[in-house]
Amino acid sequence: MRHHLPFPVLALAFCFLVTPATMIGASEQTPQTVRWAKGAPGCDSLTEAGLPSKIISRGGIGLRVALQRGGSRYLYALVMVVNASGKDLSLSPQDVALEVITPKRQEVGRLSTDTLAGSIMASAEKSYRESHARASDDANVGSPSVNPHQPGHIDPQVMANRANQRLADTLHPEGKPTPAEQKMLEEAARQASLVRANAWPAGKIANGEKRKGVFYFSAVDFEDAVLRVKLGDVNYEFPFSTREP
Repeated sequence: MRHHLPFPVLALAFCFLVTPATMIGASEQTPQTVRWAKGAPGCDSLTEAGLPSKIISRGGIGLRVALQRGGSRYLYALVMVVNASGKDLSLSPQDVALEVITPKRQEVGRLSTDTLAGSIMASAEKSYRESHARASDDANVGSPSVNPHQPGHIDPQVMANRANQRLADTLHPEGKPTPAEQKMLEEAARQASLVRANAWPAGKIANGEKRKGVFYFSAVDFEDAVLRVKLGDVNYEFPFSTREP
């Protein structure tokens, strides 16, 4: 959990093996709950491209997950499934949950793809508007006071508009963003596009199919957390800790 990685992590391969349903599974707490534990049968860990992940192989199903922070805005769970169970499976956002255990127990809210992508663009556009507002304020600093009763009076708002236009002509020729602002807006658009492109694809996971994608959660601080994935008739639990190397 110390790594903050960009989205190209989805290029990771399915580097774990799953045999048909005869595979011995991970240690079970209850008949329908399987919890990852270091060294337990069917449990493994793997670090690829700097991304640490945890794996449970059980009943012909391989499930590999990683939990990462997307900067200060969100958390994301990268989930990879290999289905050799002999039947089709389904996995939707409602089947993936994140719970903080310490320092304070709480369920972490899920973020829809559209909500997250929209907030990324809205934040960039807000910063863009604020930069213009600051520029306008700077243009008005030191403007002469005008007595409206004096002959030849020019309305102060007209003077301010002219000053703002001169500033805009200097900083934003033809009303276009500055290079720095354009770069900020393009980066936000790139991030929003990646959020949508990397989201978990809807639909059945057919027998023999491999699938990977991302689920998004609100940004929270935690020491220990559990990612729960309901796949078929089994609840898989993956503990994560910020104290992990």
